[in-house]
Amino acid sequence: MRLSAYILLYSYSKKAGMRRFEDLAFFNGSGGLVDTSWGPVKIGVYARHLERWLRCFPLKQLLFVSGERLIVDPAAEMARVQVSIFHG
Repeated sequence: MRLSAYILLYSYSKKAGMRRFEDLAFFNGSGGLVDTSWGPVKIGVYARHLERWLRCFPLKQLLFVSGERLIVDPAAEMARVQVSIFHG
């Protein structure tokens, strides 16, 4: 689940009444059953997509880029991407 997507929405939102993450991510705000139709959760369910990619490519050919690290230290994360492309 992508908590970072919620944080970005929250950070850029000027709405004073934005609902809590728990109220948006879980059905009835229960903290139990996750609402996978909510955008930030839906895009964060990587397993659905990864299964398809792994049918075509071995895991060693995939690189997982951290969106959080890309924001905090873009040069270092992009260096990882370059190493993977040119030396992977």
